[in-house]
Amino acid sequence: MSAKERLLWLIQRQTFESTELVLSGFHGPLITHGIDIFPSEDGQVLTILVVNHLPNSEYNAAETKDASQHKARSQIEVFSHTIGSDTAVWVRSVRHPQIRTPNDIYATGPTSFYVTNDHYYREGSLRLIEDLLEYNTGAWSDVVHVDYSNGKADATSGVTVSHALTKFHNPNGLGHTTQDDELLLVDAAGGELYVMQRNMAAGVSKELTLRSRIQLDSSIDNPSYYDDQYATSGRNASGYVLAGLLLAHQLGEAVTTNDSAIPTVVWYVRTTTEGKQEKSVIFQDDGKLLRSASAAVLVGINPAGNDGKKQAWLFVTGFVSEAMIAARIELST
Repeated sequence: MSAKERLLWLIQRQTFESTELVLSGFHGPLITHGIDIFPSEDGQVLTILVVNHLPNSEYNAAETKDASQHKARSQIEVFSHTIGSDTAVWVRSVRHPQIRTPNDIYATGPTSFYVTNDHYYREGSLRLIEDLLEYNTGAWSDVVHVDYSNGKADATSGVTVSHALTKFHNPNGLGHTTQDDELLLVDAAGGELYVMQRNMAAGVSKELTLRSRIQLDSSIDNPSYYDDQYATSGRNASGYVLAGLLLAHQLGEAVTTNDSAIPTVVWYVRTTTEGKQEKSVIFQDDGKLLRSASAAVLVGINPAGNDGKKQAWLFVTGFVSEAMIAARIELST
């Protein structure tokens, strides 16, 4: 995604070719953050869900600013994309008072998703304090589950929201694994990955419960899971992939200067044959090649055509990065 130019891009993972998607029927700013997709049953159509941090037009238009009025009016934009086309057709917007500070999305169906509110406070010193605290003292925000109806009605029409997780510290990125009842959730400032279980029974709450947690030695953001399709007995490289910042405490100052470096790191966490969590750094930069890192994915390379080597392409980008990088890396097994 490109927030500056209101664009969505597709990248072919084998050829590295990129395609700009034309946004059909969509008008107005698209100030992007988190994104997720949900495929149709035949896999030919994707529902694309995008966080859009719109400014509040009522606040901006007011001659006298009301301190109690919110400056942002964030919402979720829903698009439909047919595989093979270069178009994303706008379906509707989704807005609700409980979607306060949306960060990332986890699609659960063609008309439902989880979304993180990364802070309880929208601005000011208390928002900064949220980041500086940790889980035991600063678990003030939440994750909600959203159901909506299709149609280009008002953004608030046909929207139902329920709490999935309350009292969580700095909930940021969400991610999928190979298990439908599993959800990855990140405490960004705390540098911790939470593996959560979804309640998928029909007609019950969409609450999330903790399965396990993994602490990393940096801030982390959007999690992904590498499913090793070339795994063999004793050589399974499946694991979690987590992009983060090495000097997150300097971020507030660094983002105000265009040429300032923001050092980056990508973690790879896999379960060994002994059942232990093995953490390793698979990418690190001083911030001059890649300025910030908030998302990373691995794409496996077939060992049969690679001299038997267990390798993958690592794709990384960030919220103030000027580009995406790709690096060929060795995988642990």
